Amino acid sequence: MPDWRDIARQGYAAAILSARARDTGAADSLRARGVLVGYHLQPWLPAWDGAPETTFVLDRTLYRLASASDGWLRDTKGLIPLVHEPGITGLPYAFSNTPFAQRFGRALGDFDPRASFWYFDYGDMKYGVGWVTSLRAMDPKVWPPYAAGYRIMASQVRAKRVCFYGKGDDFLCPECDVYPFESVGNEPRDLYRYDRTLAMCRAAERAGKRGLIFCQRADSAAHRRCLASIALLTGAWFNWRDFAVPEGFDRNLADPEHFDLDLGAPRDTMREIAPAVWRREFRRGFVIANVGSAPYRLSGAYTIDSSDGLVIQTRDRSGRAMRWRDDISIKAK
Repeated sequence: MPDWRDIARQGYAAAILSARARDTGAADSLRARGVLVGYHLQPWLPAWDGAPETTFVLDRTLYRLASASDGWLRDTKGLIPLVHEPGITGLPYAFSNTPFAQRFGRALGDFDPRASFWYFDYGDMKYGVGWVTSLRAMDPKVWPPYAAGYRIMASQVRAKRVCFYGKGDDFLCPECDVYPFESVGNEPRDLYRYDRTLAMCRAAERAGKRGLIFCQRADSAAHRRCLASIALLTGAWFNWRDFAVPEGFDRNLADPEHFDLDLGAPRDTMREIAPAVWRREFRRGFVIANVGSAPYRLSGAYTIDSSDGLVIQTRDRSGRAMRWRDDISIKAK
């Protein structure tokens, strides 16, 4: 986890932390500086070579709760399968046990009543986690009641919930408030196309919710511009990290669209100005995202290619017209 001072210094609006950050005081330090604090949670207890991790307060609380409530997922032999994912080993919880799921959700709320949100990673609240490689041997019948219990657990949390639901096929989920989008792009291996990400974030905004877009590459400025523009168009949260480089997963990057340009508050909602080309006006500038198949020419100076975006600041903080600044000419830090 990055040092909390770096998070505060860079001016982030919100931080997704390990629950251990509460033990160290980092969560309270960030809140004191106006940063929204949420916690990251996976549907299993960290375990090293099968030994449960109980050093930290929440891990210890959930271990005791699961052990006392028959809250461990078990295979057909009655054994707890050990989850093996990249960099992760863990003991999976059995959210199909409804009383346990309810107590689990309440325990999260009691752990930090001031938490702004909980980020439920890896869990799919519609289909369960049968797609996790080390759990594929589980009986498929396990997952529908598991997913139902997962939603019950989330409903007990008093803070907002960031959660995956149905791998993007829909998100009519009352237990979810923020919908994350990972692996966005138009390649066959990607999970969400650019146009689908924009449409879903737009629908979330209309429903009083929001998206959370992860930009996971730093090798393409057009990719970053497109995703950052979609975030600004739809009011989604945005995070940029380069997963392809060593230690890139843990290093937040400051995108020019949010950290160098200052657009102020939006003046309207997004509108389509050409097929699959969307624009939104702000107090001090405007944003365009092209998720279509053809380039869009804004002027003699700007042509926005397919799968690209453009953010331009036209006024300074006092409202005076200024020489336009764009995210094409600003070099990302």
